[in-house]
Amino acid sequence: MAVILHLSDIHRTPDEAVTNAQILNGLIAALDDWIDAKRAPDIVVVSGDITQAAEPQEYDEARAFLEGLLNHLKLDPTRLVLVPGNHDVYWPESEEALRTSMHMPTHCDHELISKMDEVFFYPKSEEAYQKRLDNFRTFYKSLIGTEYPRDRPKQVTTHIFDNFGLAFAGFNSCDVVDHIRFRPSIHSTAIYEASEALNTIIGTCIAVWHHDLDWRNEGHQDTLKHDCLQQISQRVFRLALCGHMHKPGGQNVQTLGGNPLPVITAGSLCAGPRQRTESVPRQFNIIEVDVDTARVHTRVKDEKSSPWRSDARYSSGDAYVPWFDVTLPRKRKDVRPIAASRTTTDVNVKTPTPFGESMASKMPREEVVLQ
Repeated sequence: MAVILHLSDIHRTPDEAVTNAQILNGLIAALDDWIDAKRAPDIVVVSGDITQAAEPQEYDEARAFLEGLLNHLKLDPTRLVLVPGNHDVYWPESEEALRTSMHMPTHCDHELISKMDEVFFYPKSEEAYQKRLDNFRTFYKSLIGTEYPRDRPKQVTTHIFDNFGLAFAGFNSCDVVDHIRFRPSIHSTAIYEASEALNTIIGTCIAVWHHDLDWRNEGHQDTLKHDCLQQISQRVFRLALCGHMHKPGGQNVQTLGGNPLPVITAGSLCAGPRQRTESVPRQFNIIEVDVDTARVHTRVKDEKSSPWRSDARYSSGDAYVPWFDVTLPRKRKDVRPIAASRTTTDVNVKTPTPFGESMASKMPREEVVLQ
């Protein structure tokens, strides 16, 4: 069994500010309680929205927070799986990169062209367009120690943890997200190459990205495209983790026409009440992953100064419990944990390769098993 600490949306707004000390001190107390009863997290996943506006000083604050958390858990930065979110796109660089035309541009990738009010927006160059993620890249390198990929088909990182029988692919769901276009997607080549890189792993492969999904099929423009999701569900992945909605949740890609793949959403760790909608507290997940199951433990914080607490909204028999169970689909015949034969690595793929219906909002008073 492995334990994953799943955080998301650690951004905070100036008018609803919360300091690193306020968040970190309370989080450490909650994790120490967990560790006393269970075991320390083995891996930390942060599923995007590191900052509010992708400003360098916000990344400095986020790096100090995550370094403090990893130090307390005695984890090396290679135990951190980190992906960008829409708030990690730097709009001033996006505005500088895009040009306008009254006619369809013919000299750039059509995927980078958007249209609004009969005007076409397109980047003056791929290099200029990628600068909108440069502040995130600088942050990633300073914290993780490796370069975050620049080319769109390569924007995924793979992380293999042999000792725990786990492997992760951290996808960029902001492939074509900028100050004009908010519809998230993941580059299909990145999905293919990450899957090929992890295809020989005998263990549980987990996909991580930022944006939540349009579970009700209502056509929301701020949710991950179904075709990306369906492609991922056809590959080696047995579980997926995301954020974006600022509340906990869980669903299965099968409900959207894909293959079985449970997707677990974490709420916002730091966002203020204005951004979390009515009666939704700050939240994070602790996930126990075994060979064929995952148990998702939810923790919430009602006020900025209140302690984290268990969120006993799910039922198991006659008792309400602060967790729900997920059944992991079989992707191959042999899913035994992999042997401890290699050191933990964080490897970039080498070759080119809102509003969903959350579990928290629709949860019946019964044990939840996503299949």
